[in-house]
Formats: sequence, C-alpha cells, structure tokens
Amino acid sequence: IKEDNGPTDTLSSEQLLFHIVKPNETAEQIAKMYKVSENELLKWNNLGSVSEVSVNLKLEIHHKK
Repeated sequence: IKEDNGPTDTLSSEQLLFHIVKPNETAEQIAKMYKVSENELLKWNNLGSVSEVSVNLKLEIHHKK
C-alpha cells in the first residue's frame, strides 16, 4: 500500500528574488546573471517583450537553488 502524502510543492527548489533594473542593463544580461531564460523573466513579470524592461523596474526572479 502506497501512502499519499498530498501534492508535491514544485516551488520548494526555487528561491524568490527581486532585481531592480539599473541603467544600461538588458533583459538578456539580467537573465544570464540569474541563469534563467529571457522568456521566464518576461513571464514571471507579466511583460510582453524585452522592450518593457526599464530602469528602476523591480523584477521578480524565480532562482533555482
């Protein structure tokens, strides 16, 4: 008999971080810094394109531990 321990928390291996965009930073640079894709960065922050990343924007990063 297999015991059901309920749903697995898929976010347990991630750490939620925030990044404030600095002058001359690009979405590509920020994504590389945190080892995530640009698409993930855009999705997490409800952005339609990299052109929406602007100075002083607070970005949510789901960093893998």
